[in-house]
Amino acid sequence: MASSTTGRRVASITVIAALTVVVVTLSVMALSSARTPQTSASPGPVMTLAPTVTPTPTAVPTPTPTASRSTIDRASERFLSFAGTSGWRATAGSCDGAAPVIQRIDVQGNWVDVVSREFTVRQIASLDAHADGAELVGGVDDACTAASLRTFSAGAEWTSYDGALAQSRYVMFTDPATVHTRNGDIAAPCADPIGLRASGDVAALICDEQAWVQSDATWTALPAVAVKALTIDGADIIIGHVSAECTGLALTRIGSEENTVLGCAENVDANQPLALAINDNGFAVWAGDTIVEVAG
Repeated sequence: MASSTTGRRVASITVIAALTVVVVTLSVMALSSARTPQTSASPGPVMTLAPTVTPTPTAVPTPTPTASRSTIDRASERFLSFAGTSGWRATAGSCDGAAPVIQRIDVQGNWVDVVSREFTVRQIASLDAHADGAELVGGVDDACTAASLRTFSAGAEWTSYDGALAQSRYVMFTDPATVHTRNGDIAAPCADPIGLRASGDVAALICDEQAWVQSDATWTALPAVAVKALTIDGADIIIGHVSAECTGLALTRIGSEENTVLGCAENVDANQPLALAINDNGFAVWAGDTIVEVAG
């Protein structure tokens, strides 16, 4: 009997051992399968759209076909800036062509021409209004040398400030594929950018109707197309672009957390030179001989 019992025990142990091996083997196979990496495409360097605060499902409406902004003569590029009741605007002009047209709002609310007596300004790369005057980066004299010019007398007198020029952001006059920044010169995202605007730590420009924002020496494309003009509002970028929902120039705020459709500058011809700025009433678009305002 003892021998029979012992045999049964050995057989039982053998079965249990075999079952254990099977269980362990299956567990290892399951773990191996679970840990096998899945093949997937690597994400490309595309900026993620922030949540949209609009009645429509997208932050930037689908654009309709339009002529390229880059076909506009660079000398016709426009600048517009307001600071309270102080308003300034200018065409870019060209170092080897037509001189820029600089204007300000007088006390009667009319646009009047401004001509510097101290400097021959051949081309303009930036323009900022101040409550007590204005500041611009211009190419001056025959060499079209970059200079930061400031007026405190409604344009009657201008002074050049080398320190301000070093801190300015602008497209180089003789090499438009290069942008001057506070940290030195960097390559632009295209050979012929337009519409560069800068305020605080934010700088952005337009290449072939695509808006780009600067970060150190790199540029990031914004989630919008058919962009015709832009301006800076704090950390946000306001873009003017073509949209099927607007019979003119649609305005959209591109923010760090959300993108918001602001409104429409009705009946503006988006294929002509444009400038976009913030004013006390919201936003202003300089189109043709008219300033079109959009509440904001």
